[in-house]
Amino acid sequence: MVREVLAGYLGIRADEVAIAGGCDGRPVVVATDRPGWPRFSVSHAGTVVLIAVSRRAEVGVDVEDVRRDIDWQAVASAFFAPAELAAIERRARKDRRAAFFECWVRKEAYVKALGTGLRRPTKDFVVPLHDAGGVVHDLARAAGGASTWYVRPLAVGAGYAAAIAVDADVHVTIRYPASAGGC
Repeated sequence: MVREVLAGYLGIRADEVAIAGGCDGRPVVVATDRPGWPRFSVSHAGTVVLIAVSRRAEVGVDVEDVRRDIDWQAVASAFFAPAELAAIERRARKDRRAAFFECWVRKEAYVKALGTGLRRPTKDFVVPLHDAGGVVHDLARAAGGASTWYVRPLAVGAGYAAAIAVDADVHVTIRYPASAGGC
């Protein structure tokens, strides 16, 4: 499926799309006449598969089942920055589990886009939990002159949380496969 999507962007057949692990472990398209292009990220949970593709910006995407069988408070305490924990606590009690998953997918999308995955300490940066998303506050990267990163939630269906992270303030277009019936 990933090769088919990328082939559409590259204008080649899916079997001609070569994917390899980059130097940071992030998958990259190789052996094309467009080096380093397109940038992409993949995530799946349950029946949802997300493939993010960008022509200009680094991109990361994550989707998770909003599960009831996870001790979300323990995970949040281990992985979230104090500001994120406070933002979740400000939510109504009944909304806190969903807020945890909103935060988690935004953090995961960001570290996937960076190419670090969970090797990057996730308490070292703060993702916004506003409905529209926003700027990631990452003082370590900002001090080094790194670009500004944005995270945005994606609506993929009831029972799921999803987000995209991009290193530019770009418009995000969502396309659904014809087999999804346009929903």
